[in-house]
Amino acid sequence: MNEANSWLFYEPGKQLVQQKLNLPKPGVGEVLVKNTACTICKSDLHTFTGARSGPVPSILGHEIVGNIVETGGQVFDYFGELLRPGDLVTWSLVASCGKCRNCKNGIPQKCLSLKKYGHEKTEGHFQLTGGFASHTHLYPGTAIYKLPDNLPVSLLASLNCSWATVAAALRLAGDVKGKNVLVTGAGMLGIITLMMCKEYGAKQILVIEKNTDRLKLAGEFGADLFLPSGSESNEVKKEIIEFLDGEPVDLIFEMTGSNQAVKLGLDVAGVGSVIIMAGSVFPTEDVQINPERIVRNLLQIKGVHNYIPGDLASAIHFMHRIYSRYPLEKLFDFHVFRLEKINEGVSHALTSSKHRVVIKI
Repeated sequence: MNEANSWLFYEPGKQLVQQKLNLPKPGVGEVLVKNTACTICKSDLHTFTGARSGPVPSILGHEIVGNIVETGGQVFDYFGELLRPGDLVTWSLVASCGKCRNCKNGIPQKCLSLKKYGHEKTEGHFQLTGGFASHTHLYPGTAIYKLPDNLPVSLLASLNCSWATVAAALRLAGDVKGKNVLVTGAGMLGIITLMMCKEYGAKQILVIEKNTDRLKLAGEFGADLFLPSGSESNEVKKEIIEFLDGEPVDLIFEMTGSNQAVKLGLDVAGVGSVIIMAGSVFPTEDVQINPERIVRNLLQIKGVHNYIPGDLASAIHFMHRIYSRYPLEKLFDFHVFRLEKINEGVSHALTSSKHRVVIKI
């Protein structure tokens, strides 16, 4: 087969359009992958609905796992293993040059010549750069990871977005052992944050979530206290203080992007608290912050957007270690869609209460 099946995004709210694209011959450092599965991320839905802008035409989908078809010369994975046809792999969300100012300063996810899977215009040599297609063409400068073959591919597909992003969040937060943690949101990011904090020895883990079902589910993933969002900050703060017996919240992970959650996190922060913000990846209104309170309370506020390659490596090791200890299947919708039914899958994902809808390819 010399062609790839792809479904292109042309206009917000409109169905994806099927199109055949020629399979490329990988150049030096490039890799061609036959996709096995792709999970639909919330950011895919934000682009699809027009909540965030994206280039057109493009192939959406970035949470991908697949098998190598061909490499352009010798290509090694992140761990130093030579990659061969047939290897099961995932890869970093972005490809970076490794030479620009941002790459040299340790933030390759902000490379000045960045390429981002599932977010690029379909044109030129690199057309197959999203997961809603039978193949993905990997750029040079992409960190690639050979994967264990004893885990479900749907679970592996979600590694290179949500799992790696949370690994980045915990890296920036520092040691969580013995700390009191508040997580706002029990979506995919929030649930993974609960697990990682639990496994890394957090003292007490609190979660705030508006969805009742997700709030209940949080208890199975490590939460000790569940608080419905929508309550007044003073009420929530009082309940947190009582639960923690007067101790402060040491770490706050804001994983929703909701300004209400952002304000709440700032309000309940105690002296020396570290606030990690990862959910605000779409346009929002400004939030008012009191500078004196930040200074006097020694607050640290850190933003997380995407991750460095080591974070995805950490996420892979973490998943492999804990996957049998948590009911991870509950995060996925039981409706699994074939690539040919991608429009049905996207429509279903827009209304599904589950964290991820799976596309099998």
